[in-house]
Amino acid sequence: LRFISAHTDSVTCLAMHPGGDLVATGQRGASPSVVVADTNTGVIVCRFETGPGFCGISAIDFSPDGSLLAFTAQDPANTLFVYYWQDGVLKAKLPSGPNKALSLAFSPDSKQLLQAGVDHFTMWYLRGKFLKSKRGIFGDFPVQALLAAAWLPDPDAGSEDADPAMVNGTAVMGAADGSIYKLDGRRVGDVVGEIHEAAITTMYAYAPFPTEEGEAACLCTGGKDGKIKLLAADLSVVSEVNLRDP
Repeated sequence: LRFISAHTDSVTCLAMHPGGDLVATGQRGASPSVVVADTNTGVIVCRFETGPGFCGISAIDFSPDGSLLAFTAQDPANTLFVYYWQDGVLKAKLPSGPNKALSLAFSPDSKQLLQAGVDHFTMWYLRGKFLKSKRGIFGDFPVQALLAAAWLPDPDAGSEDADPAMVNGTAVMGAADGSIYKLDGRRVGDVVGEIHEAAITTMYAYAPFPTEEGEAACLCTGGKDGKIKLLAADLSVVSEVNLRDP
């Protein structure tokens, strides 16, 4: 067990580097900071200061290629920062909108960034030196808080049946009512209800692997109902653990 003493107030968000040895954390408080630390030694690798005018870091994520670190800071514009973190170079600093961001998730090719939050979601597109955004469209589905986001891998990736258009798989978001919103581009294409009995607060997507039940799971979700669930690519529940069980 190691302790990383890097913050001056409550830690509000966390993301692991794809290499597995580094962690990025954000905090609350005036002029909040983001810290990247080595999980093996506890040594702080680098620190990013937002400056005054912010009251906390609400969401954070590393790009899958490991080069970028994105985080949103709480101010009236919910400003998005994107860094080439190893060089300490700020790639972009842009307002993300009036509603609080609650989750960030890079696409597998590191060229898109999904932002989910209070009654909104936004797709950011990274094109060279530029970062552009397009607001997500709920369509006929309920507008509600989206607390978690992830990208499901394409089940055919690496095979002859793989669709080049599906290189990034499918983006999904966990909602306040326990359902999962499945995206088609930047529009909600489908909603799978009753995954959890309360808000889905966290998601983690990974390459499919068989569970003890024999089905391949590729998404882990956690909810306020105290349950952790493993889901297949079609978002059917493969297995679950109730942390409230004795």
